[in-house]
Amino acid sequence: MATYRFKTDVPEPTDEQIGKHKNFGKLRANYQQATKPLYKTPLYKNKKVFLALILLALVAYLIAEFMEEKKPTRQTPPGNQSGQPAH
Repeated sequence: MATYRFKTDVPEPTDEQIGKHKNFGKLRANYQQATKPLYKTPLYKNKKVFLALILLALVAYLIAEFMEEKKPTRQTPPGNQSGQPAH
């Protein structure tokens, strides 16, 4: 069985070390972001969702452009050079 060692004589952190980790503004912002439902936040305000939307739109645009290039163009019959359909 494994043996575990616990340090019981760890020195107390100094006030300076504790002060480095005190950031209540960031803590409050993280808490509000975590507790606010995603559907109540506009999509452009959440950086990750906005980036995903931009990438999705870009991919959709590129797919549409490449699919448009692949479409065969309509050709006119050999006797009709004016481009008007024959009646």
